[in-house]
Amino acid sequence: MVNLVEQSISQAMDEPDDRMMFTRVKDIVARHLRRMDPGATITKTEFFNHTHVPDMVLEWPGRPRTSRRFIYLRTTSDQRELEDDLQRLPRADRPVLLALGQLPTERQQGDLPSLPGSSTALLLDASALGALQPADDSPGIPRLVSRSVLEGGRGTLDKAATEEFLNTVVQGAEAARAGERVPTRDAVNALTARMTTDVADRMSTFLAALWQGGGSTLASFPAPQRGVGHLDETALMYLLESEDITDSAFWNRVVRMISLPILLRTPAAG
Repeated sequence: MVNLVEQSISQAMDEPDDRMMFTRVKDIVARHLRRMDPGATITKTEFFNHTHVPDMVLEWPGRPRTSRRFIYLRTTSDQRELEDDLQRLPRADRPVLLALGQLPTERQQGDLPSLPGSSTALLLDASALGALQPADDSPGIPRLVSRSVLEGGRGTLDKAATEEFLNTVVQGAEAARAGERVPTRDAVNALTARMTTDVADRMSTFLAALWQGGGSTLASFPAPQRGVGHLDETALMYLLESEDITDSAFWNRVVRMISLPILLRTPAAG
């Protein structure tokens, strides 16, 4: 089924005037990125489908630890062309390649560019972008996971892979609070595979906070203990914005992971 984002982009691509088409496509993409993360700033450049110059720059003024990302729109879904682009783009920019059509179907996934484990690049198509649009009334964790893909997603995501990733991490967050090891570990593994190291660590810390807040010990958390015992300001923001947790015992446990300087630096309202 074609989702709203994919349909909007497809209609804009039918615009006969090139300049108008460029503008419409960029406006649609920027609007959906802002919906995914209202805290992000999207700057549109004057270029379109350029090899080296990004179409948009994604930044987080309220989150200085989150590096900016360069977004490159691509009118092709040809795997060889996309692979060539990925090899040329600077790794430091953590590039996002957005194919405006659909990536090859699952039967052809073996032909897609395979990104190395140290890659910081994200390749996704319009259907994947649509899958990352939580409904307005959705709970906070799907929104949080979608936002984390913007911040640090890497590898190749089509619609099916995106939905699988979202489900794995959302179920892992619910399991972490209940102290269930296997789905929690699956979520941590998915984050490690699909996220840059900084964002994967931050999300793992968020899961560890849910784990401890639910009453389980940090020592039993089913993931490496690297830094997960303390929340930085972004991980604390994740926790505060993820869902409405009214259990005072939960927060009494979590407060041990928070320092006053971190609390004061946390960019969360209320």
